Amino acid sequence: MGYYVELTESNWEITESPEALATIQEMPKKFHDLKRGGSSNGEKWFSWMNNASIENTETVENVFNELGFTTEKVDGGFRLTEYNSKTGQEDLFLAVMAPFTKNGSYLEWRGEDGESWKQEIIDGQMFQSEAKTTWTRSKPF
Repeated sequence: MGYYVELTESNWEITESPEALATIQEMPKKFHDLKRGGSSNGEKWFSWMNNASIENTETVENVFNELGFTTEKVDGGFRLTEYNSKTGQEDLFLAVMAPFTKNGSYLEWRGEDGESWKQEIIDGQMFQSEAKTTWTRSKPF
């Protein structure tokens, strides 16, 4: 089971830097209590992610590729371009990388049940909002 999601629009740019790399590499220890995967033998990990692949990564982009994002290189970093799979804990990784993400970056998502939401970066912090459909007044045709 799982909940399938897709990016419907993406303008999200992350800067590669030694600080960003160190921040993502320490996620398995720093955010251990937030892990939602594993556990038959007591070991916990982030949904769909192996701790060692995060701790030993050579780039932040590699982690986002392993999460299921398609990326493209840009000057100084990379851009998230596509995602169409089961959701894991992408939101946590996006939030942790918020200080290294270009201000004004945003992602628009749609879930398998039609639900839509948007994540955006404002002053180094990630915010999430839900979409609402509003019907206008009917007019004769």
